[in-house]
Amino acid sequence: MIKPSLTKKTRGFTLVEVCIAMAIMTVTLVPLMGLMANGLVQVGSNLDHNQAVNICQQVFIAQQQQSFSQLVANSATPASFYFTAEGDSLPSASSPGVVYTATVTYSITPVKSPTPPLVGLKIQIQKTPGGVTTGPLVATFLGSVSCPDISGFNAKTD
Repeated sequence: MIKPSLTKKTRGFTLVEVCIAMAIMTVTLVPLMGLMANGLVQVGSNLDHNQAVNICQQVFIAQQQQSFSQLVANSATPASFYFTAEGDSLPSASSPGVVYTATVTYSITPVKSPTPPLVGLKIQIQKTPGGVTTGPLVATFLGSVSCPDISGFNAKTD
C-alpha cells in the first residue's frame, strides 16, 4: 500500500480561510443591507409627500368651489377631510381605509374695496392609518382663495 506524501497539497479550504471569507462578507454586506433599509424608508416618505400634494390639490379645489359666504362660515373651526392610501375621499374618520387626514384652517384677510377679502387656507396633511389622529405630519400647504378665482398658492412641505 502506498502512503500519500506529506508534501503533497490536499484540495479544499481550511477552517481559518472559511472564517476569514465569512468575516469579509459580513463586513461588506451588513452596511449594504442598512442602505437598502434607508432607501425603502425614503421611498415610503416620497410616496407620502406625493400623495399629500394630490390630496391638497383636491381639498384646495373643493374649497375654491364653495361660495365665499360658506368659506367665511367655515372659518370658525378647522375642517377635516379623510382619504385612502390612493387619495380617494372618505366621508368620516371611522370609514374603513382611512390613511390620510387633511385639516383645513381658515383665516379671513380683510382687503380694501373694490377687491374682495381673501380667505387664507392652511392645509395640513397627516398620516392617520385607521383614523388614529396621532399620525405623523406629512406636509403643510398654504394658499388663499378669493372667490371666484385663486389669488395665490404656495406649497411648503415639512
